[in-house]
Amino acid sequence: MSRSKPKVGINPVKFAQFIIILLVICGLLMGAGYLLGRVDREQEPAISEVTLQEQIEAISELATVSYNYTDLGQYESSKEFYGSKLPFTTSKFILTYDGIIKAGINMEGVQVSIEGQHVIVVLPKATILSHEIDESSMKVFDEKTSVFNPFTVEDYAGFYADQKTRVENKAIDKGLLTEAHDQGEATIRSMIEPLLEEGWILDII
Repeated sequence: MSRSKPKVGINPVKFAQFIIILLVICGLLMGAGYLLGRVDREQEPAISEVTLQEQIEAISELATVSYNYTDLGQYESSKEFYGSKLPFTTSKFILTYDGIIKAGINMEGVQVSIEGQHVIVVLPKATILSHEIDESSMKVFDEKTSVFNPFTVEDYAGFYADQKTRVENKAIDKGLLTEAHDQGEATIRSMIEPLLEEGWILDII
């Protein structure tokens, strides 16, 4: 008769030790992964200069102030001879028109820097970004044209340029650029402050 081979069983003590060792290794690996991830997160800044710069440049339109107006302008031109107006050479008109001036800060010129937990934003001066006259709103009064001194394209171009300059100066005197600067600062502050963690400081200069 042939002898049957003895069955080899699993040693429950060694199996339990193997499971414990395996769990310990898994725990160590998970702990190491967590610590490495935490170190990486701590090394990465909550916000970066590049990110802030891109977001600021994207809000140009939100940081502008519009100045709508209706104005009256007068143009008159005459031929002269030794300082005296020649008769029948006077051309003139009076008109009213609507316009819109947009003032603001060129966000591409904003400088952002981060020093520790201190965010510093340097704003350029507010300027007039655009000025448009609505030609469809023009109403002409008291127009007089002389055959000896007719209106030219240059006359109209010079008139519009003079009117724009005059109205812009008037708007600036009323505080348009100051309002544009304040609007730009408020817009940037409302965008950056919610991103800052406790202890961070924002200075806009």
